[in-house]
Amino acid sequence: MEDFFEILSSTTEADGTHVFVVKVNREHEIFKGHFPEKPIVPGVTTLMMTRMCAQRVLGKDSLRFQTVKDAKYIAPIVPDGKPIRISFSLTGLDIKAVVAAEDGSPLTNIRGTLVEE
Repeated sequence: MEDFFEILSSTTEADGTHVFVVKVNREHEIFKGHFPEKPIVPGVTTLMMTRMCAQRVLGKDSLRFQTVKDAKYIAPIVPDGKPIRISFSLTGLDIKAVVAAEDGSPLTNIRGTLVEE
C-alpha cells in the first residue's frame, strides 16, 4: 500500500494539532475492486492513512490501531485527484482525527488508540 497516497505537506498547529495534506493515487490497484465504476477509498484504508501520518509524527516504524473507539464515515472519499486533509491530536498513543475534503468538509471522524507492533 506504499503507493496508495502521497503526503503533500505536514504541519503542526500552535495547539498541537498535526495536519497532513495528502493525495490519493486514483490509479492504485485497490480501486479495480472498490469499486470499478465509482471508486471510493475503503474505510480501513482511511484508518491506515491516519495511522501512517501518526507514525511519521511519532517517529515510529510500525504502529497499528489497538482499538478504534469511534470511526464515523460521514461522506465517501473519492479518488478524484483533489487533496484531502488529515488532522489529528495525540495524547500518548491515543489519537483523535478528522479526515476532511479540500474545502474543509468532514469526511471521517476517528478516535482510537495506537500501539507499537
